[in-house]
Amino acid sequence: MLRKGNSPYWDKEKYEPSMQSRPDIVLIDLGGNDAKLKNRIYKNDFVEDACELIRRYQHLPSHPRVILMTAIPGFTNDTTGIWDKAIVRDINPLIIEAARKMHIEVLDMHPLFEGLPQLLPDAIHPNDEGAHMIAQKIANYLKAYPKKPTEDMTIDGLPTEEKTSVNGHNHSDNSLSLGERGQLFKKGKYAMFIHWGLFSELAGKWDGKTYYGVSEWILNRSMANIDRREYMAAARHFNPQDFDAMKIAQLAKDAGMRYIVITSKHHEGFAMFHSSADAFNIYDATPFKRDPLKELSEACTKLGLGLGIYYSHNYDWTYPGATRGPKVDAQGNSKTIDDYFHEKCLPQVEEITKNYGKLELIWFDMPSGMPKEYAEKLVAVVRRNQPHALISSRIGHNLGDYQCLGDMEVPFENVEGLWESVDVTNDTWGYAWYDQNWKSPKQILQLLLSTIARGGTYMLNVGPDGKGNIPEMIQQSLREAGKWIARYPQVIYESEPSPWKHAMPWGDVIKKGNKLYLMIYEWPRTGRLYLPGLKNPILSAKILGRRNGSSLHITQENGWTKLSLPYQQPDALVNVIELKMQEANVVVDNTLAVDTDYGLENVSVQFAETNNCHVNKISWAEKFGEWKHVHCCSDLNEGGSLSWTVDIKSPGLYQLALTLKGNNTKVVCKIESDEGHFVQNQQRAVEIPLSRPMGWMRFDRAGRHTISVSLPDKKADVSLCSISIIPVETLTKE
Repeated sequence: MLRKGNSPYWDKEKYEPSMQSRPDIVLIDLGGNDAKLKNRIYKNDFVEDACELIRRYQHLPSHPRVILMTAIPGFTNDTTGIWDKAIVRDINPLIIEAARKMHIEVLDMHPLFEGLPQLLPDAIHPNDEGAHMIAQKIANYLKAYPKKPTEDMTIDGLPTEEKTSVNGHNHSDNSLSLGERGQLFKKGKYAMFIHWGLFSELAGKWDGKTYYGVSEWILNRSMANIDRREYMAAARHFNPQDFDAMKIAQLAKDAGMRYIVITSKHHEGFAMFHSSADAFNIYDATPFKRDPLKELSEACTKLGLGLGIYYSHNYDWTYPGATRGPKVDAQGNSKTIDDYFHEKCLPQVEEITKNYGKLELIWFDMPSGMPKEYAEKLVAVVRRNQPHALISSRIGHNLGDYQCLGDMEVPFENVEGLWESVDVTNDTWGYAWYDQNWKSPKQILQLLLSTIARGGTYMLNVGPDGKGNIPEMIQQSLREAGKWIARYPQVIYESEPSPWKHAMPWGDVIKKGNKLYLMIYEWPRTGRLYLPGLKNPILSAKILGRRNGSSLHITQENGWTKLSLPYQQPDALVNVIELKMQEANVVVDNTLAVDTDYGLENVSVQFAETNNCHVNKISWAEKFGEWKHVHCCSDLNEGGSLSWTVDIKSPGLYQLALTLKGNNTKVVCKIESDEGHFVQNQQRAVEIPLSRPMGWMRFDRAGRHTISVSLPDKKADVSLCSISIIPVETLTKE
């Protein structure tokens, strides 16, 4: 949009032909590129530049209807590129301001792609499915509003005073404030997610064939592609007689979890409660004839647990008119999303928010394609019926109370605000007969603690089978982890994120008041532990859980705090050292630090400074729906470089390694220090990110250093994901 920017609209090849045509409607999708740092310096010109472009189209002989479109998200952490924070904070509000000034319409496109990085393969541009979603939203809007609404300015067709703020939470209802809602979410930090539905009866198998991937999607064309009528008929065999709500609630409590969230209706459309709105539910369509949601609500109340309810509000693969559902009903009548919303979705959300007691939260899912006006109606229902409940960000359209990260994702850096990480206990959400890849108690604890240390809440999923049983193996892991939590509850509940804002080589740090809890995942074999960058005085240090509770000896070594430890670790899972500080305001230097015992492994490119290159987030599925996430730099071959700033505790030799991703490509990488030392080597980059050794490099002095990575071969097609810096002395001791 910006005329002074690096890619102004009049330089586009389609601009002049569009001005020479006689359009009836003009849709302006500009602004994403203006989020770049080099363009944001001209942002004060944005509104006037936008207004000038609008006037040019309005003055065409055809006097077209002009509609602005907000910029879609950018899934990159490159703050100099198309950065989503700049889109949300700067660009989209300016688009709204220009529309208000010119009295025209705005289509809010940003929520379409929230939480869906897989639809933007390069983190910026949508793929075919994403483009279809954009086209579908435009078509739905023009069908709903064939003529411009009478108001001077609208967002998605509604007057601005009826809307919540774009990219904000300024709800116009009279519900409780965000600070008064979701107390268990904020203080409890740990929850059980339950994916249970008709898909659990099928267990990843249809017509004798196993479909590997997330089993709750087995109906979908990407899995078994089951005929909807055959799938619905399978409900006649679903009879989970072993389901015991009290046993499941007790498991959650034994595990140390503070609330449970259960699927009331997943994308398959099958309701796991007695619904008057649609007979395709566990009470009316199966021989079970019970309401498990009611039973679980009662069990949670008895045990003092909170209850949240998941509801797939947009996807319903079996109900006519819903997104991805059939287009006609059984009589052949055409059905729209409006029919689905008012006949099934809205009534069922009324039911789940009225009939199951006080709820902690409502967890909506898969919003893309649902008009904003419908999402707002659902929010209004929740606010009216459950004023204390939080609403997840997956309601879409920036209407949620908190952020839900991508599936199976724990961030490397602290995340501000309310947020959660959702994860699985094996590889799939719903039960699959073959999936025995369970997380151990130690894995569960490390993921939980790392999420809390980054500032979030961890929700861990279990999938009951077709009989209603949670597999025994994962019950054992959950209970063992729960026993650990019972020994160290202070590090979980009502705790605070790490002042360092990132993990440590040996584990992580959680804060609570004037105490720091060092979570030791890998106990040092040297009898010492180094804590970098701590500026505050320590009053005392002790290992929690030891019978004698003796104090630890503390010394200072050039800005590093050294703790002397016993050689034998006290706890087999995770050890906790409590540091009592002189004050609650803990000050640290959070520079990445390389000590002589651990070094640094797999330091993400998120921590690097970019020079003529960009960092993007890439997500892929190992099996269908089994998501993996990594940040990487994919354009180093254009002459750029990445630089990490690290604090080296001791001079000496260090083994350097790079995690690379490519298409079975040989690539030459160069790693250079600020002392002039470098290593250069060739390695092969394959499809999955793998760490590749590059060589040894010497650091002549202790202290702050910069390490840069570049590609001498400009033809190399490779992505760099992380760097490792390991003391050679440590390697020789292994």
